[in-house]
Amino acid sequence: NNCRNLTFSPSGYSYFCRFSTFAYFTIYVFKKQARTGFASLSIELYTLYRSAGKFIMKKNGSSLERMLQFVTMMHSFQQIRRKVRATGEHRWENDAEHSYQLAMVCWYIIDSEQLDLDFSKAMLYAMVHDIPEIYAGDPCIFTDGPEALVGKEKRERKAMARLAKEFREFTGLHEALVAYNKRQDRESRFVYAMDKILPFYNIVLDDGKTWKQFNTSLDEVLAAKENKIRICPVASQKLDEILVEMRQHQGELFSKSTTPFPEDEVVAPASEWGQ
Repeated sequence: NNCRNLTFSPSGYSYFCRFSTFAYFTIYVFKKQARTGFASLSIELYTLYRSAGKFIMKKNGSSLERMLQFVTMMHSFQQIRRKVRATGEHRWENDAEHSYQLAMVCWYIIDSEQLDLDFSKAMLYAMVHDIPEIYAGDPCIFTDGPEALVGKEKRERKAMARLAKEFREFTGLHEALVAYNKRQDRESRFVYAMDKILPFYNIVLDDGKTWKQFNTSLDEVLAAKENKIRICPVASQKLDEILVEMRQHQGELFSKSTTPFPEDEVVAPASEWGQ
């Protein structure tokens, strides 16, 4: 009963399990050798201890360590700030919430419009599409300038290679990232295009605060995003719909803003990305 109140660190717990397993099987081996002789007792015990230890460490040590490493990586993903204000808040949107919203929006469109698209593949692409930004960064043409986009694809390829190396066991992640970036199937083009139009919805709902912050015009926004959206017929239609709203309220959405950027949301300069 006293043992129920004991607590262990991950490493301490694994050694406790190893000792318990070893003790249990030691009794078994002694009973066996009492009948057959003790000549090979030490060899059997040593082999048994090694086997039990490897099993317990695999189950409670290394697997836990890898899980913690992966969750830590996802925390890093959550810390990537996009240059889009979180609607109704005085902070930047982060990559984790953006990816979740993109997945839900894509799901909504596929389901409500009965599109002939592979739902599971689209969801997978939406969830992973920005994960390389953990190491590659997320430059914005409106705040960092066109020069920040130079070498962006190369940085993202290096980030994908690093992720594949650090999490070799997660082959599905690497395969999904490669397939998404090739954009050879309709699902990847759909998600890619919707990724570009999604900020339009959020910024319109936020009264244009992001565009005002950047002192950006409608023409500049379209010059940066329209061609990327038009690669998908579905997204192209969605763009035409939101453009009606954007043009109708152009003066309200794109007027210059004097509101300062959130002071607690400083994004590292492009020179520090991927280091």
